[in-house]
Amino acid sequence: MAEYFTVYLDGAGDELDRLAAGPPPEIIARMEAATLGCFVATEQRVHVITGELRASGHPQTSYELDVWSGQVNFARNPGIFELARGDAPTRHHPFPGFHYFFEPAGHFFEKAVRQAFWDWVTDGKGGVAPSGGLGFASGGD
Repeated sequence: MAEYFTVYLDGAGDELDRLAAGPPPEIIARMEAATLGCFVATEQRVHVITGELRASGHPQTSYELDVWSGQVNFARNPGIFELARGDAPTRHHPFPGFHYFFEPAGHFFEKAVRQAFWDWVTDGKGGVAPSGGLGFASGGD
């Protein structure tokens, strides 16, 4: 006894060609906008004592060879200090809170990029991008 399967791949080639072509400009623009949004939010939250940390911030994106990446960088020395102290008060900032300047901008950045990518892969028909169990700190729900 034999079993036979018939698979109709009508349109599958077109879909594979669409994905192989990479994300269209509007998807790349959404990921770029997420990066700039993250940068603007961190600039608004970063503490200014000398101005050095705020002046050192810069967004950076690239899209080459079918790989997109986006990041927001701040100077190592003052940036590490701000991130390391978390919500602890300091001599210059005696009240706790709001020292972690990537909060919540980083979470929204990751979520926006994941949603843009999901919309491209599903051709806008996939709804909300799955978070795969990611928590809020990683851009999940």
